[in-house]
Amino acid sequence: MALNKTDKVIVFDYLATITLANAAQGQTVLTLAADSQFELHAILGNCSEDADTDFRPNNFSCLISDQATGRQLSNVRIPQVVLCGNANWALLERRPITFPALGTLLFDFLNLTANTNTINIVLKGYKLLI
Repeated sequence: MALNKTDKVIVFDYLATITLANAAQGQTVLTLAADSQFELHAILGNCSEDADTDFRPNNFSCLISDQATGRQLSNVRIPQVVLCGNANWALLERRPITFPALGTLLFDFLNLTANTNTINIVLKGYKLLI
C-alpha cells in the first residue's frame, strides 16, 4: 500500500518553558525533532501570573531566533498579548513558517511582573515527516 501525502504529516506541538524571577530576563533553547521538518502555524503562550479574568494578559515578552539561520522572528522582544494573542484565541500565522529537522530555536524572555513567573510558549503546527 502506497503512502499518500497526508500520511507524512502529523499535528504536533512544541513547548518552550522557563521560570524567571521578578523583572528578570532569561533564555531557553528548543531543539526540533530529527525525523521531520516543522511547519509552524500558531504561537500560544501563558504564564503563572496570568489571571483567569484577564483576557489580554501581558506578563512577559519574548524574542524567538532561528539558530540554524541566525534569523530572528522579530527585531525585539514582543509583548505576550501581541505575540500570542488573547486568552481565548492564538494568533495564527498567515503563512506557515517551516523549520528544518534538528533546527534550534532560541527563546529570549523578559518577565514583566514583580513576581516569579513560569512562562510557557507553545509552537502549534505540523511535523512534515522525512
